[in-house]
Amino acid sequence: MSSITLERLSRHHDSFIIKLLSNQQVMASITGKAHSKSEIEQHIWPKLLKRQSPVNDFFHAHPPQQAKHCPMAIWIIYSQSTPCGWLQLQRSWLHPKNPFAVTIGYRLLPTFWGKNLASSALKQWYTEIFEPSSRVELYAHTLASNQASQSVLKKCQFTPVHSFCYTERVLPNIDQQHREALLFKKTE
Repeated sequence: MSSITLERLSRHHDSFIIKLLSNQQVMASITGKAHSKSEIEQHIWPKLLKRQSPVNDFFHAHPPQQAKHCPMAIWIIYSQSTPCGWLQLQRSWLHPKNPFAVTIGYRLLPTFWGKNLASSALKQWYTEIFEPSSRVELYAHTLASNQASQSVLKKCQFTPVHSFCYTERVLPNIDQQHREALLFKKTE
């Protein structure tokens, strides 16, 4: 099994982020199409950097008003010192009234698929970074057609709790029958 390390996203990850988000295989089950290099450089990359915080402020936010405004982080996944993917924490748009509901997402470059890296990274993140004593409810969602992603979540003690269909606005490059998705919740 590979040695996994997690590192907070920073400026020196720019070329890796371009490689990850411009990969059609990676983005096929996320947005339906890869981003162009110029789109990443001009729009996506600046937003990702702006969202980063040097500490895990979200887990220490006590009043709900504070939690709503804490930055959400991205961690780069390294396998034997090679960047291979990311873990991304986001507010749960499916639970807008709960400021402590967040989703964790992950992406890996195709050369790293099928090597147990996503589940290993997610387990490591949960053990080393996530603070289960906090009031945070941890969710993840994936397309119903993405069996590999569902397997990762189940290995990490996420349970399916709800099915839904992404709107065309959210996934304009994927036809309706392929926008069916599952919401998972982390259980102990």
